[in-house]
Amino acid sequence: MSIFDFFKTKTDFEIQDGVLKKYHGSGKNVTIPDGVTTIGKSAFQACNSLISVTIPSSVTTIEQGAFLGCLNLTSVNILDSVTTIGKFAFDGCWKLKEVSLSRKTKIITNDIHNNTFDINTKIIYREERKPQTEKQTPIQKTQNTKFVIENHVLLKYQGNDSSVTIPNSVTTIGERAFYHCQSLISVKISDSVTKIENSAFSFCENLTSVNIPSSMTTIGELAFFHCKSLNSVTIPNSVNKIGQYAFDSNTKIIREEKKPQTKTSPPAQKVEKVEFIIKNNILLKYQGNERKVIIPDSVTEIAANAFSECPGVTEISLIMGVKFRGNSFPPDAEIIFRQPEQKKHTRKTVLTFAPLTESEINALPETPSVPEQKKHTRKTVLTFSPLTESELKNLSPKGA
Repeated sequence: MSIFDFFKTKTDFEIQDGVLKKYHGSGKNVTIPDGVTTIGKSAFQACNSLISVTIPSSVTTIEQGAFLGCLNLTSVNILDSVTTIGKFAFDGCWKLKEVSLSRKTKIITNDIHNNTFDINTKIIYREERKPQTEKQTPIQKTQNTKFVIENHVLLKYQGNDSSVTIPNSVTTIGERAFYHCQSLISVKISDSVTKIENSAFSFCENLTSVNIPSSMTTIGELAFFHCKSLNSVTIPNSVNKIGQYAFDSNTKIIREEKKPQTKTSPPAQKVEKVEFIIKNNILLKYQGNERKVIIPDSVTEIAANAFSECPGVTEISLIMGVKFRGNSFPPDAEIIFRQPEQKKHTRKTVLTFAPLTESEINALPETPSVPEQKKHTRKTVLTFSPLTESELKNLSPKGA
């Protein structure tokens, strides 16, 4: 290896405090540097050049989605030092046919199915060298049909049509029902469907069109992950929950607009400390440190990677009709849609008077005369007593 290749390899790894945050290289056979203790969330996600990975004994944790969607990965060594593997860590690595684990390694998953590894990956424990047995609901396949349906749940699609219409009897599209269906180009979902479960359409790489009916309420994790030909999808207002990694980062999410209801929803949590960078009603960047973030009602669009520097955000609330992309939010965040707060409109009436003309003034009726008010006076009566003789003498002029 040349000096140039040595330093280039070193810079391919973004490492902070023992955590491998991101692999920026394009190598086929990658050896993780010794000293790394944790392979971080989405560190190698969708690294299609990757064929094999060598993990050192210093690594104890492989976090959520670390190798998610590495389509060409065929080999990985997971030593006994690894104690925890997060959900979706190797999901979508469909060429990874087998992986060896210690029974002490804890696999984190959020349902009865193992979604940490791809459905094609066989897990063998080193102590027993027996494949892992998974508790799954037995599927009774119906003869001569492309759809395996049980209790109104579409468990599996077994056809190879380019255009598929979901039967009206289906209320739920089950987990991995169309997983890696390369023939699929368009899907028409009936109004009877209310839920799309995890990974239902994952890795349908040629899927270009899908309708989400107004009956839909839930779209599960990885539901349309790596559907790289699906450029856009319109989500109706009936959908109140969208799982992590539900859509590919290239898919533009269009939310149907809805007129505000007469009764406004209660005010959401205050976020005085949150700092938003907004330009022309577009949220370009969130720089706050809140775990639960409420997007202002004035925002009409959220730019890609707007929350890229805020991995701690767990919940994001925004109004109906806001446009965003698959990579606008942190992969772990739960998206909650709310009604906009209705504004009270008041009407102001301005009266403008033009001056009267001389003819209009003359035509005005005379002002009625007001009767003169009587003046009330107070009458004072003076009474004089007669003067005495001595007083009369004093009144005579001097010198008389």
